[in-house]
Order: sequence, then C-alpha cells, then structure tokens
Amino acid sequence: MGLGSFFKNLFGSAKQSAESFADKTEDLAGDAYAKAKVAAAPMMQKAEDFADAAKEKGNEYFETASDYLGDTVDAVKSKVAEYTDNSQ
Repeated sequence: MGLGSFFKNLFGSAKQSAESFADKTEDLAGDAYAKAKVAAAPMMQKAEDFADAAKEKGNEYFETASDYLGDTVDAVKSKVAEYTDNSQ
C-alpha cells in the first residue's frame, strides 16, 4: 500500500463518517422538531382560546365604555347648555 492509497483511504473514510454524522444529525433534528410541534399543539390551542376570550371580553367592555362615554358627553352638553342659557 502506497502513501497515496493511505491518504485516500483515510480521507475517504473521514468523508463517509462526516456524511453519516450529518445524516444522523438531520434525522435527530427532524425528530426533535416533530416532537416539539406535537407538544406545542395544546399550548397553541390554549393561546387561541385565550385570545378569543379576551376579544369577547374586550368587546363587552368597549360597548359599556362607549355607552358610559356617550352618557357623559350628553351630561356635559346639558350642563354647558344650562350655563350658556343662564349667562345670557
């Protein structure tokens, strides 16, 4: 076996090892991603449910606040009208 063959075999097996390692790493990463996706599904559903509930509550409070603000504006207009009538 010559020196050239020795290096060819040495680097050839290193290349195969690196490719094998890369394949295994890719498989492990894919498995980890799939497991994380499955594990996160219930949390995502809970987050969506929470967002929907918050939106509904917000709409309820918005309507109440809007009514209150409208009443307040009407009361202020009424008082201003009283003062304007009294000042003339």
